[in-house]
Amino acid sequence: MVAVATLFGAGVGGVITALVTLRAEDKRQEFAEQQRERLEKREQERDEQRRRRELKEAARLVDEELRDATELIRDAVYQGQFWAAPREISASDYKAYRHILAVNLDDDAWTDVSLGFQQIYQVNWDAHGRPENPDGTRSFGHLDRIEVLSVGIQIVSARKALAQFSSPPDKETLLSQDTTDIAAAIFPLPEGAGDAEN
Repeated sequence: MVAVATLFGAGVGGVITALVTLRAEDKRQEFAEQQRERLEKREQERDEQRRRRELKEAARLVDEELRDATELIRDAVYQGQFWAAPREISASDYKAYRHILAVNLDDDAWTDVSLGFQQIYQVNWDAHGRPENPDGTRSFGHLDRIEVLSVGIQIVSARKALAQFSSPPDKETLLSQDTTDIAAAIFPLPEGAGDAEN
């Protein structure tokens, strides 16, 4: 009887030990799973921070390039002539960062930015194709002035698309006002420029 009791006690003890071991293993696996989930979450947060940082850098540099383009287009619209060679509107930052913008901007914003630079390329091409004045500038007529003004409007649309990421000094204006109103303020035609062909 003692032997049976001992065997029974050993069996019960073995079962209890096995149950405790299984429970401890379950806890270890649960803890390991929680740790893995925490690590994945941290990695995702780091990736998101990196993505936001890259987008901010790209948007700021491209917006700066668009602001420079705005100045050249404004002067061209007002004066009725392109700038002197070899100057042209830069698109180097756009070329360097467009892949970041392409994957991070929504479709409409990407279209606005992309179209803005397509028109910048066209203006650069047009400017190089004009005969030079003695001062190195290249004149154009009334219809060309309207075309160049439309490029300015597209540049404003591109800047507007980037404003929430680039946080330029005129962010509030870009986000709250209509594109054509902004363009009208930035690209004023000289008095009488819209009345007659130059």
